[in-house]
Amino acid sequence: MPDWIDENWRAWLIFAASLVILALIEALRRRRKTGRETAPNSKAEPAPCRWAGSGSPIRAGAWPSRMTVNRALIYERVNVPSAGRCLEPSAIDPRLSLRGSAANEKPLPARPQYPDISGPQRKAYLTWLAENSLTPAQDPGFLQLYLYGIERRVLVDEEDESEIFDQLVHLLENGAGIPNKFRRDAATILWFLVAREPQQLRLNQLKSLSDATETWTEESISQALSWFAFHQEPLPRWMARHVAPLLPQAKKSVTVRRVPELTEQLFELYFTEEWGDKFHLKVAKRELKATIAPRNPSLPTSYECKCQHPLGLASQFKPLTTLWNRVMDELRRASTLVGPNSRFELTPESWLSLPPALRSRIEHPSASALRQKLAEKATPSGDTVLTVSELTTLLGGRVGRLTVPRSQELCDILEKLGSSVEPDARLTGRSYRNEQSTVLFPLPQGPAPDASRMNAAANLFHLGWSIAQADGKADPEEIRLLTDHIEKSIQLGESECRRLSALGTLISRGENSLKFVAQLKETLPPASIHSVGKLLVAMAAWDGVITSEEMKALERAFRSLGLTRKDLETLVSSLLPHEASDEEPVEAAPKPAPPSRSKPKEPKDPPAPKPFTLDRSAIADIMDESMEVGNLISAALGKQEDEDDPTVSPPENVAGFYRELIEKTAWERTEADDLARRHGKMLAGVLEVINDWAYDALGAPLLHEEEDEIIVDTELLPSGATQK
Repeated sequence: MPDWIDENWRAWLIFAASLVILALIEALRRRRKTGRETAPNSKAEPAPCRWAGSGSPIRAGAWPSRMTVNRALIYERVNVPSAGRCLEPSAIDPRLSLRGSAANEKPLPARPQYPDISGPQRKAYLTWLAENSLTPAQDPGFLQLYLYGIERRVLVDEEDESEIFDQLVHLLENGAGIPNKFRRDAATILWFLVAREPQQLRLNQLKSLSDATETWTEESISQALSWFAFHQEPLPRWMARHVAPLLPQAKKSVTVRRVPELTEQLFELYFTEEWGDKFHLKVAKRELKATIAPRNPSLPTSYECKCQHPLGLASQFKPLTTLWNRVMDELRRASTLVGPNSRFELTPESWLSLPPALRSRIEHPSASALRQKLAEKATPSGDTVLTVSELTTLLGGRVGRLTVPRSQELCDILEKLGSSVEPDARLTGRSYRNEQSTVLFPLPQGPAPDASRMNAAANLFHLGWSIAQADGKADPEEIRLLTDHIEKSIQLGESECRRLSALGTLISRGENSLKFVAQLKETLPPASIHSVGKLLVAMAAWDGVITSEEMKALERAFRSLGLTRKDLETLVSSLLPHEASDEEPVEAAPKPAPPSRSKPKEPKDPPAPKPFTLDRSAIADIMDESMEVGNLISAALGKQEDEDDPTVSPPENVAGFYRELIEKTAWERTEADDLARRHGKMLAGVLEVINDWAYDALGAPLLHEEEDEIIVDTELLPSGATQK
């Protein structure tokens, strides 16, 4: 091959190699430019930075990946060619590229700096800022980097506090996927700002921050209270709700975690009832020194300020502690229905577990079903007769033995749903039977009925019906006269008269009043039984006529009471006047002739009874004693209820442990375990047995396990059951 050809090939090879080398150099240069950069000169003075507020957009990167960020509230590096790296690690350097491959990117370090992150990471960070920081951050380090600039602006520059406050709170309220660490750090900055600059912040800003704060500390509570002291504003219920659980004597309970919404609702309700907007704070003489340790590595290790210190006077918060503990106690039963990973669901059973204050504000889940049933079966007067088992099923409860507390609870539920019931266990003090009929009617207006008057009236009403039903059907006019007399003699109010009318509906539907009379024989002493018989005779005579049917009814009633015919005749004779009187005569059935031993004759029509005069003043004297007799009957029936109620004691095998356990309302778990061992029981097993009994007998679990304590729900126990 000629020499000139070798020389040409050699030149071409050298030229090609030069191009390859130049291409490699350019690739390395670009890679270095788009990759991680270091300070151009570590000995040079730090570059200055400027704050880019809401009116200062930032442009970063080179075309075509250049970006513009508005309203970011961040720092930007001022371009000084001879300067080194910017002192603020979060400052945006517009010179740095946003290009590069995002593949195999590692998360930002614990203390990120903007110049050290890659081009794709810078682009992602600026994109997040441009979207007002509300989309999920691609990397948690973005939040940390953003917080660095906020700390410098608030702690060093002490500018734009109100705008930064609103932006951070907005981020905490609406930002998706924000880590708890950032939430705590941001809340720390904001509460420090509240203590240092109370004059710049408004009440609605404080309310927004309190709603966004998930973890409260004594320091954040103190800083919040300093704002109210500075502005001399009364403590609102929403702030008191955060203060109360952190007070020294406040109960620490799982109730807060299990039913947070109910806790907040009940606490704020009681707080408003107790103080309204009049809980004014007093300030301790010694000021509070609030401190903060910033996360920004370029700032000093701590900053501090002084502010007013209401929490320094702990005595003014004792009523708040008492209120909080009351809320914890009242919600304990509801919290036991919530599992570890579940939420409170409103069911008939859970509604019953709510304290009365919340029941009155939360409608029963079965309210619509009850209203529909009442509309279907109501009489023209608005009365509806249902058995107790029908009521229990309709309200979503378990059909079983109803104790006095559960019966009274049933009446409370119906009242919350707008209905009254007769008989009312809250007035009678007696429990219902499942097969027992009741009458429901619209809740009457006026004051609550008096138990003594109402029970006496109901007892007299039953006695009067026993006579009025002599011929198997009560005469409406007799019932009207009987009702009028009871209303006037006992002086019943409007709501009590409505109850008496509903009771008449119940009796007319088949409630046998003679059964009621028969009960009295087992419960009343002989002297009281005689008084009842005397009253029955007077009630038969006071309308002006004692018919033969009424005499027969009196005989049956007297037999039910264990009284004889002679007793009846004696009482009737006692109503005869001793002297002639000008009073209008009262007719009475003639005394029947004694039985004859001779062959009975053909029956003849009995002669018409001759009228004779009864002593109306004697009848009136007996009727004046009607309320006293009615109360005697109520007391006797109540005593029988107590004697017949077997639910005051649990099963015999745990009775000894139970009697000792209910002497206190709260036991340390170790104490309760020792008590169980002394009785030869395992604690878990004996608690389960007692709660199973309590659920059937008392309507709810009696014992609650709360962390290291066993709590006794003494409200379920019958009166006098506890010793201490």
